[in-house]
Amino acid sequence: MAKKYKINSVDYEFSYRALAGAGFNYPNGVAGDINLFSSAWADFPLGYDDDHQTRGFNPEDGYDYVDSIEELIPPQLTEKDKELLRAEIKKHLIKV
Repeated sequence: MAKKYKINSVDYEFSYRALAGAGFNYPNGVAGDINLFSSAWADFPLGYDDDHQTRGFNPEDGYDYVDSIEELIPPQLTEKDKELLRAEIKKHLIKV
């Protein structure tokens, strides 16, 4: 079944600038988990290894495909940071 939305993996990665501008401040362990989450979408092609079967960009076009924007939001973020990231991602999200 086709996904509902797509976002360029570079646009997704740069969406995190909204958090940096808002004073992104998490303990090292949590920040590392957030970084791993975002890297799975931005830095690895889908199917790169067993851990990237559902996350990662399509290597043919460089887009991440999702059914919901929530798939792109790290669960470790505070609600305020989730809202900031959602707003930034929405600027680049394309309905397919």
